[in-house]
Amino acid sequence: MTPHLQVILWEDLFVVVDDGRADAADYPRLGDLVMAQCERHPRVVGALTLVPANARPPTPEARRAIGELLARPAVSVRCAAWVVEGRGFEGALVRAVLTGIQVFGRYPYKIHISTELDEALGWMMAQLARGAARQGTVPMASRFIRLQRAREAPEHSA
Repeated sequence: MTPHLQVILWEDLFVVVDDGRADAADYPRLGDLVMAQCERHPRVVGALTLVPANARPPTPEARRAIGELLARPAVSVRCAAWVVEGRGFEGALVRAVLTGIQVFGRYPYKIHISTELDEALGWMMAQLARGAARQGTVPMASRFIRLQRAREAPEHSA
């Protein structure tokens, strides 16, 4: 897709690793990929965004494009979660911005913010089809996502 947005699909999860360096023009295409995943799983889809520790704040143009993407109607998106991997001040700042989106945004799906992949996946599985029965799939989903990230890691300087 782009060196700064990595897309991973696992069952009814759409996962994107966003380091904040993508161009605004990349987000409409990302939205098209989400819609394609919704077509494959018409009942419900979960959208998971991983924000790496070395992520930068997106440009104002990219922020607007992200806002448009979040507001884009995708009827089968049931939930969205962000995993902020950064620690310290930068991580707290990202979590604060996302909390603002969670509190003040008017989205037709539930939103969750976490610092741990497995915790976010557990929350998401409870929101998706078969709910609590899917908790046992969290380790498998987590392992798959970690392996895909390692295999297709975006290239950039820190």
